[in-house]
Amino acid sequence: MCNQKESACFKRDEAAAYSKRARTWLARGDGMRPVSERMFQRVAIAPGAVVVDMACGPGWTALDLARRVRPGGLVMAADIAEGMVQVAAEQAAQHGIDNMACAVMDAESPALPANAVDVLFCRFGLIHFPQPERALRAWYDILRPGGHVVVSVWGARERVLPLGIIVECIEDVAPAVLRDEGPLWFTFGAPGSLALAFRRAGFVPLGEEHVPLPRRFASVEDFWETQTAYSGRLALLLARLSSREYEAVRTCACTRAAAYRTPVGDVMLPMDAVIGWARKPSDAAGAE
Repeated sequence: MCNQKESACFKRDEAAAYSKRARTWLARGDGMRPVSERMFQRVAIAPGAVVVDMACGPGWTALDLARRVRPGGLVMAADIAEGMVQVAAEQAAQHGIDNMACAVMDAESPALPANAVDVLFCRFGLIHFPQPERALRAWYDILRPGGHVVVSVWGARERVLPLGIIVECIEDVAPAVLRDEGPLWFTFGAPGSLALAFRRAGFVPLGEEHVPLPRRFASVEDFWETQTAYSGRLALLLARLSSREYEAVRTCACTRAAAYRTPVGDVMLPMDAVIGWARKPSDAAGAE
């Protein structure tokens, strides 16, 4: 396994991990749809618009977007994970969506023309990119002057416990693993972080919203199995542990999750999302 700070290697490993999990994601369904609904409310999605869903996963958000831009609109569903793109294309065909194109694409260097896109969506993708600032600058270039970008990310680690608990336990058991790591999930969790990133890329920040999404698990064992089966990013982290370290992290995480057991025996963990949206200036270079 490569050093995850190496950008090309990081992308390759992420693409493989999420391709492997594409049908697992599809089978579990879209548990983050409330986030998409909030994102839809933050920007105008008009019939005839050209929209990109970057880091599209199995295509859930792209399918909704494709319906919203009819008639005359087009959605590009893009992801670096080939398995995700394949599932998204299958879903479009299954649902009779003919205005949705699907492509394997690197979000940091998207193969799209400049000033061609009206709206760019990215739901929980920006936190996976080794150079998110490069991605935002590239998105600025492909958006039309006056176009909008809306993203969602995870909040601060202490408010994203299904992931935060496990990261804390890795820190306790094998801190060297995290020292060699690339981006984790919490890069933009602090208030104002997204707005600052937008501004540095040339955008005009328009707003930021924190959305609580508490996650319920049937048991501490369900918590562990769900997180390790679903998250390709987490799987890459855990694969760097020895078998002894893995078991120690598992025991630690399950013990800490047990503190959130409810009176009926299940486990409820806080998990907050952050939505940010911004606009490319109407007088940006390239405006007609």
